[in-house]
Amino acid sequence: MPCLSASLLLTLGGRADSQGKKEERVSEKVIDDEAVAQWRQENSPSIKAATDHFGISPASVKRACRAIKET
Repeated sequence: MPCLSASLLLTLGGRADSQGKKEERVSEKVIDDEAVAQWRQENSPSIKAATDHFGISPASVKRACRAIKET
């Protein structure tokens, strides 16, 4: 990763951190855990197949299936 100057970092969104404020990050849940888990159960695919089908990361597939098991 190239070294970035302080002014460039401020331009890229580091301003809140430089002012001692926490940057708010609001993340919406976009993965339907139930749909992922159900699709894997019906099709018995690998995690890789599910990542390709849904366009999500392997960690997201694992998390979705784990969340359904725990409920």
